[in-house]
Amino acid sequence: MVAELLFKCFVICHDVIPMTVKGKTVMSGTSQDELIVIEVAEMSLYFTLIKRDSELIVLKDNQDGSMINIEVLKTFEFSSERKMMSVVCIMNGKQYAFVKGADTSMESRMINMDQGDKLTLDDLDDFADQGLRTLVYAYKEMPTMTEDQIEDLTMEDVESDMTMLGVTGVEDLLQDDVAKCIVDFKEGGCKVWILTGDKGATANQIGISCGVLSVKREIVQIDEIDDKTDATLWKGKDILISGQVITQILEEREQGKNKYMDQLLDSEGLVVYRSSPAQKADIVRFVKKMRKDQITLAIGDGANDVNMIESAHVGVGIMGKEGNQAASFADFAINQYSDLRRLLFWHGNNWAFKITIFTLLIISKTSVFGLSNVLYNTTAAFSSTNIITDAFFAVYSINVTWYGFYNFFE
Repeated sequence: MVAELLFKCFVICHDVIPMTVKGKTVMSGTSQDELIVIEVAEMSLYFTLIKRDSELIVLKDNQDGSMINIEVLKTFEFSSERKMMSVVCIMNGKQYAFVKGADTSMESRMINMDQGDKLTLDDLDDFADQGLRTLVYAYKEMPTMTEDQIEDLTMEDVESDMTMLGVTGVEDLLQDDVAKCIVDFKEGGCKVWILTGDKGATANQIGISCGVLSVKREIVQIDEIDDKTDATLWKGKDILISGQVITQILEEREQGKNKYMDQLLDSEGLVVYRSSPAQKADIVRFVKKMRKDQITLAIGDGANDVNMIESAHVGVGIMGKEGNQAASFADFAINQYSDLRRLLFWHGNNWAFKITIFTLLIISKTSVFGLSNVLYNTTAAFSSTNIITDAFFAVYSINVTWYGFYNFFE
């Protein structure tokens, strides 16, 4: 019964839309986690998602092939603030709410947790320690409601007093050469930070695997701060800090207190976990404000990175399985993270060199013309006589400028 409800939660509580392309059903969605669990459900003995819209979900029973129609009554979309999503529906004549979300948001909202549920949460912590992206799934049976009552439903009405169904851990594989690129960036004098919505243990493993955090240095995890917190102890260490603490530090900085931020800015490696899109953007804007002599670059691949990308001096979007939202709002779009290395070290450096040469060429061109007239007029009683004819100057200016542009855009 619990397993069946869990797999129903997989195929009901999501934003994936089945689409028919060249006679084949293709699942379309921005969340890889949702696509993967729906694929797992399809390969299981339980349910396959056939159709989904705002009012109806059609499932196929994988054992007998029968179709199951589920009427959707209300949906509360996932938000980075509450870190949950919920769907209220009618199933077998009864009204249910299926909910999924981060363990930090879900755990306090579940009731009647037995020893098995606690062991499941221990497994979730093990998943996170392995670097997997985790989610908790739960449900509750709702009282029979009228249309008006459904319309007046709030998130608090749905996302409370729930019964746990299970948890998932999805591996978020790094692209090729990510760690190598980050090592090269750091050797080139760049500070590399990771801002992620994952939980602390997952973020820690990701930070180590991609080279932002080092196993050779002590990693300090900061879940809370108070007046007794000694920020000087963070010096020379890698820092793993929650988005909630970052928000608290930024608020204190606005009040004139600068007790922690300098230590964060000078840290060897920094990973911010459980950070919302708004917090990511706030961090970028604050670094721009604190380090006005430096350039910030933000890179991301999902819709939740758009605010951060738009806030940085330079925004880079990766086109991939998370969709093209980030690339659409970025200054530059790339296919893989490793392309950023060439973008910075070759195109960026070469562009800076060429624009310097071009600028010097234009200055030199004007200086030669002006200096020639000044020297000539010292022997012509400063009569403003032009030694260079207009036709010669036009040909000279066109040729030198053309040569500069040719080398600039070559």
